[in-house]
Amino acid sequence: MFLINYSYTVPKMTASKALGTLVNGWVIGGQTVAQSGQPYSIYDYSGSVASMYLGTSDYIGNPIVPLKSGVTASQAQLQGTTGVNAGKPVLNVNSFAPSFLAPGQSGVPPCDSSGCDLYESLYGYSGRNMFRGPFQVRFDMTLGKTFVIRERYRMRFNFDAFNLFNHPSFDAPNNNVTFFPGFVGPPSFPPQGSLGIIQHTSGSPRFLQLSLHLTF
Repeated sequence: MFLINYSYTVPKMTASKALGTLVNGWVIGGQTVAQSGQPYSIYDYSGSVASMYLGTSDYIGNPIVPLKSGVTASQAQLQGTTGVNAGKPVLNVNSFAPSFLAPGQSGVPPCDSSGCDLYESLYGYSGRNMFRGPFQVRFDMTLGKTFVIRERYRMRFNFDAFNLFNHPSFDAPNNNVTFFPGFVGPPSFPPQGSLGIIQHTSGSPRFLQLSLHLTF
């Protein structure tokens, strides 16, 4: 994150007392923030990641969906973190898949007269927070001046602009997928849901406000 706050007093523009009341003493200030997006992982709470055999749903074990064998994190991304087009997916849904276990392996019951359990899976080897949300930039500015009204009274005027350039800051894309609708097999390929689709923005659009404060 890069953060800068600044304040600049405009130099005296006139020696006239009457005119100077209006044009002298203005202050320009603001804040600029530039930061990388939030890190995130891909999750599936429908039972596809080490939870079908352990239970119907696993909300504690952080069931991270692994990348397919041979696919890297960069290859799974359809867009970078800058210049993001929110109307298009950020991630490729076909880059993710559970790592299935064979019957009789790692505690999975072997095949018998009732059939085979083919849909148990491991926690993958993909690390947490492999991806980052879109880069975010925001400019807030203010223009203000204090008017002295006799000795006891002061009037403070401010014009504030938040997100001055009305630049959208996008949140991380949807990172929840469903390989097993209804918590049962067989798996759905590609997974159901809106994986990799940006659905929200962060912060507000451009917002302007005028304020007047009287102190005495």
